[in-house]
Amino acid sequence: MSNGDGCDTNSPANSMIEYRFFRVSWPEGALLVDFIWRRRAASAEVRASCFQNGVAAVHRSVEEREPDLPNTGPIGGCRLDQHASTGSVGPVWWDLRFHPDPREFSVPPGPLRWSGALDLSLVSRPTCAITGRIGVAGIDYRLTEQPAMTCHYWGRNLPSQWVWLSGNDFDRPGTGVEIGLIRSRLWGASVPLPRAAYAWLTTDSGQRLVVSPINGLVRCHNDRSGAAVAVHAPRGGFTLHAQAAPESFVDLGEAIAQTLHARCRIRLPSGRTTSTDRATLEFRGDRPR
Repeated sequence: MSNGDGCDTNSPANSMIEYRFFRVSWPEGALLVDFIWRRRAASAEVRASCFQNGVAAVHRSVEEREPDLPNTGPIGGCRLDQHASTGSVGPVWWDLRFHPDPREFSVPPGPLRWSGALDLSLVSRPTCAITGRIGVAGIDYRLTEQPAMTCHYWGRNLPSQWVWLSGNDFDRPGTGVEIGLIRSRLWGASVPLPRAAYAWLTTDSGQRLVVSPINGLVRCHNDRSGAAVAVHAPRGGFTLHAQAAPESFVDLGEAIAQTLHARCRIRLPSGRTTSTDRATLEFRGDRPR
C-alpha cells in the first residue's frame, strides 16, 4: 500500500537509504529514473539512465538534504508518486502517467520485512503501463500504455552484491519477469548471509512468486555481461538467459553496473519461449557466480 507520495506505508520513516524508481522501454530506447534519499550523506538524488539508438548514458541531479527530513517530496524539481512522474535531468525529460495494475509483490516475507532484518526490503509493481512523453537529447517520444514497472525499496545499507533483472516488453504479450539475488546481512552484522533470491513471473496463465529457499530455489550463473537463471518450484519452474553487449552497460557508481538493453529469453513453465531485447540487467559488487 502506498501513501500520496508513492511510499510504501510499511517503510520506516527513518530509513538510511530509500529508492523509488520507474522503468519503461519502447522500440527506440529505454529509461529508468531513480529517486534516491541517502540519510547518512544528507543528500537526495535523481538519476536518469537511458538507452537510445545504441547509446547508453546516465545523468544525475544531486541536492543537499537535512537528514531529519522525511524521504518524500520533489528532488531538483522532479516528482514521482504512484500516479505520475515529471522531471528533467541533463538532456533527459519526462512527463508520464502510470496506469494502475493490481499485481505487486513484497520481499522479504512479512516478519523479515517489517522488522528490517535484511539490508533492504522492497515492494515492486512490475507490470504497470505508462502513457506520456519522454525526451532524450532533443528527440521526443510519445508513449501510450507502454509496458513499464515501478519499485520502492528501503533499508539500512545497499547489499554488498546483487544481480537484478526486470523485463515486461516481451514478444508474448502479458509476460513479465523480475529476478533479484542479493548478498545481505542480518541485523547489520558484519558476517553476510548466504545469497537470498526471489523470482516473479506473470504470463497469460497467472503469476507466481518464488522466494528462495522458502518456497523454491533460484539459481544464477553469471559473467561480466550476462546471467543464466534457473527457478525450481512445486508449481513449475522456468529458466531464463539474459545477455548484453559490454558497451551497453553504464557505471552508476557504488560498484553498480547497469544495462537497459539486455536480450532476455525465458523458457516458461509450459515449455514455450518468449524473448525481449529491452530487459534491464544490473550487477553490484563482484557479480557473484
